[in-house]
Amino acid sequence: MKQAYNYPARQVLFGVIMRLKLLKVKVTFCALIFAIASTGFSQVIELANDYIKDLNTDTNGTIFVARNFESYLDGPLTGSGTLTLKGGFVTTSSSMLTLINAEGNTFSGDIVVDVDGGIFRLASNLFVTDEDAKKGFRLPGMNTANKIKVFRGGRFHIQDNLIASLDGFLSNRLGTEGQRPSLELAGGLFWLIGPAVSTVSTQTVGHLTLAVGGLSTVTVTRNRSTATPKLCFRGCLRRSVQLLILRGQALVTLQRRVARLFLKHHRI
Repeated sequence: MKQAYNYPARQVLFGVIMRLKLLKVKVTFCALIFAIASTGFSQVIELANDYIKDLNTDTNGTIFVARNFESYLDGPLTGSGTLTLKGGFVTTSSSMLTLINAEGNTFSGDIVVDVDGGIFRLASNLFVTDEDAKKGFRLPGMNTANKIKVFRGGRFHIQDNLIASLDGFLSNRLGTEGQRPSLELAGGLFWLIGPAVSTVSTQTVGHLTLAVGGLSTVTVTRNRSTATPKLCFRGCLRRSVQLLILRGQALVTLQRRVARLFLKHHRI
C-alpha cells in the first residue's frame, strides 16, 4: 500500500490555479477555432441543372455551376457575405445561375462573377401564376456601399423578356434611387435584355467602373421594334486606360423605340 502524502495547502492551490489556466487556454482556443470555422468561411455549393429554394451567403457564399448547365434560385437570397459565381461557359446559354424569386430577398452583400465564371442572371419567374411573383427577382437590400463585379469572361444579365409581356417586367430590380449598388467591369459583360412590349422600360444601376482586366462590354437589347429599353448609370469611373464596348441600337439618341444608355446628367 502506498503511503499517503499530505501536500502543503499553498502547493495544492498553485496546482489548481495552473490547471484552471491551462483549461481556460484550451477552451479559448477551441472557441476561437469554432468561431473561425463558423463565420470566417462559407461553403461552396456545386450545381448542375438544379433548382434551389433558398441561399444564405453567410454560410454558402460561393456557387459553382457546371459547364453547359443552368440552375435556378427560386427562394430568398439572404445574408451579408459576398456571393461569388464560378463555373464557365461554352455557349452563351451555358453555366448560368438564374435568380427569379420576388419576396424575402434581404441580401446586402457584394456580388462577384469570377473569371470565366458563367452567367449571373436576374429574371422574371416562369414557374408561378401570381401576377406580382411573375415579375421575378429584385434586390432591395443592396445599397451604394455594395458592388457587383464582373471579371473577364463573366456575364451579368438582367433578363426582362422571359415572359413576353409586362407581366414579367419589373423596373429597377437593383433597388431604389440613391440605394443601388455600383457595377465594376474588369473585362466582363453587362447585358440588359428589354421586354418585348411597346413601352419604355428602365433598369438603373449605381456608378459604372471600368477596372483593369481587359475589354468590357455593356449591351442593351430591345425585343420589339416599338420597344424602348433604357439602362441608366449614376456615373462612370475609369481606372487606367480601359476600353468599353457599347452595344445596342441608337444608344445615344433621345428617340423612343430604340435601346438607350444613360449616365446621370450625361448621356454616353
